[in-house]
Amino acid sequence: MPQMNRGGKFIFGRSLVHEDGTIRLPDQAAEEYGLTAGSRVYLFTGSKSTGGFCITRKPLLEPSKLGHILRDLPGLRDHTAEPSAFLPYKGRAYCWTDLSPAMELRLPPSALEFLSLTAGMRLLAIRSSDIAFTMGAKGPLLERAEGYAGDSPEFRGAAGLTAGAGCDMITPYIDETKELTMERLLLHTCCAPCSVYCVDSLRDEGIEPASFWYNPNIHPYQEYKARRDTLMEYSQSIGLELIVHDDYGLRDFVRAVAGDIDRRCGHCYTCRLEETARYAAAHGFSHFSTTLLVSPYQDHEGIRQAAEALAERYGVAFLYRDFRPGFRQGQAKARELGLYMQKYCGCVFSEEERYAKQIARDKEKFS
Repeated sequence: MPQMNRGGKFIFGRSLVHEDGTIRLPDQAAEEYGLTAGSRVYLFTGSKSTGGFCITRKPLLEPSKLGHILRDLPGLRDHTAEPSAFLPYKGRAYCWTDLSPAMELRLPPSALEFLSLTAGMRLLAIRSSDIAFTMGAKGPLLERAEGYAGDSPEFRGAAGLTAGAGCDMITPYIDETKELTMERLLLHTCCAPCSVYCVDSLRDEGIEPASFWYNPNIHPYQEYKARRDTLMEYSQSIGLELIVHDDYGLRDFVRAVAGDIDRRCGHCYTCRLEETARYAAAHGFSHFSTTLLVSPYQDHEGIRQAAEALAERYGVAFLYRDFRPGFRQGQAKARELGLYMQKYCGCVFSEEERYAKQIARDKEKFS
């Protein structure tokens, strides 16, 4: 199974979409995710950048943080809904279907149309997460696969062919202009809603980041926990690697900024970005960046300057992107997905500022 760039996505191979809607699944993907001939599987729509669909099974989905999908869609859970008929749910759509004895899916024309798939397409099988793998139909990752300098299997699975005969080894044409110079990106992530556009945008560039949670500036604890847990659930749902460096740093943060509360944001940026740069350097990441760059409410240039200084100190490159044009788009998608949306920046002082008018009214009311 090839890995197209260090720290990037693993691919299992390609699968051909046949005229009758038959799609043969790669053997290694089926083995890794515990799929068996004749069993029932769940399909759900892929990301906007990759398209296609993802595949999982009940024992993987039900106990996961996404198990609420089955609780909220009993027809999907109990297989009483029409097979291969997609049910919309929080920004994606889900269905169930049966695998054939030859480890093939057979999607009806309605499902192919819903997924924007046509006969002759070659889907790329990608390891997405511990829950599901993706059969991607478009986007930078598929373009990268065309230039992959190595062998990857193509699963044809045409009627009448045995499993062995249905799998040909192919060597794609190598286009060196498509080689990514970025080896691995660690993306400091302040919260799930802010990560939505950043991750989508990076994936559209063909960059697969690893998300890094380190936010000791967020208080009180229940707020910290809500943001952390929402990011954990969202990362899992989109197949995003997440590294959680858990540190509820209320006391240390307050001590550090108590002398100049009005200028606390500089410390807030630096402490988080420094830990990100340090971790990136220590764990083999070539670049780091941050979702703080998406917010029009933050000191954008202050963040950039702090990150560039830390990049020089720790010897790891800082990837600058101005994500701000996509802020509204990302927030709208986060609401559509039902993600927890915080009401203030993070620290207790920003919470006070958020409710300053209400505090003043209450003070006047009770004085």
